[in-house]
Amino acid sequence: MKGKCITQGRDIPEGYIIGIDQGATNTRVAVMDTTGTLVGSHQMARGVVDNQPDSALDVIAVSADSALGDAGVALDEVNIVVAGIAGVDCEDDVDRITEALGTYFADRRVVVCNDAVIAYCSGSLAPVGAVITAGTGLKVALFAPDGSLERYVAAPQDSPSIARLTPDTLDSASTGDEGASAIVESFADELCATFVSALERMGMLVSACDIVLTGNVFSAYTPSGKPNLLIAGVHERLSAGAPHATLVDAPYQSVVGACLYGLDVVNGHITKADMKRIATSAKRLGLTRLG
Repeated sequence: MKGKCITQGRDIPEGYIIGIDQGATNTRVAVMDTTGTLVGSHQMARGVVDNQPDSALDVIAVSADSALGDAGVALDEVNIVVAGIAGVDCEDDVDRITEALGTYFADRRVVVCNDAVIAYCSGSLAPVGAVITAGTGLKVALFAPDGSLERYVAAPQDSPSIARLTPDTLDSASTGDEGASAIVESFADELCATFVSALERMGMLVSACDIVLTGNVFSAYTPSGKPNLLIAGVHERLSAGAPHATLVDAPYQSVVGACLYGLDVVNGHITKADMKRIATSAKRLGLTRLG
């Protein structure tokens, strides 16, 4: 059993947290200590491969080894592993992957969830809220007051507006190009109308909740360094349609959300001092997303 150390008047468990973010094309792993300091990370350009779960788990194992090496941490020093994995859609998926990861992370506590959960945690740990992830596709997850979870996933071919929302389009819109601006406005209209309807259906319009925005499409700046006007457009529409909600532009990559999830489980809460250490160390490791 792990001992305890004293940090700013608190007894906290010794040890480390491993956070895993595995999407369709990339796997990211980060290591955090129990004071909130990120101490190592690794990324591989391989993710979840359809019908090849063993390959995906092998990628996690290799990435975890590299992240632990970067941190100078041994596996037996790890308290908990939190893995957010694309395509984890039911309890059978959770059980299967938890068992498989448990074989590698021997005797460590393993928590497996859909990658939407850690994306949300990268901006909020409130029990009620929602996350919109916009990148190569669109993912929306809503965490309702009754504990239920509702998810929507749209691939580019399913949403013409997101398929047209390329980096060049965002760049052009920021300089006033009318055609590009129309595409950005169309996407914001479509997304926010659908999302507000989902909030209403889940009974989430009448009380406070956090709405986290993340993904490459919601980067603060376009690839050429111009302000991303889409963010302002989405904020305006969601503020009008969901007036009780607090909009959060996720400051960290989702893998940090996995570590935050684990830190909250291990310590029972996260302090302001913890958040300062998280912010400083995430920036040092290049795991922030707002520039």
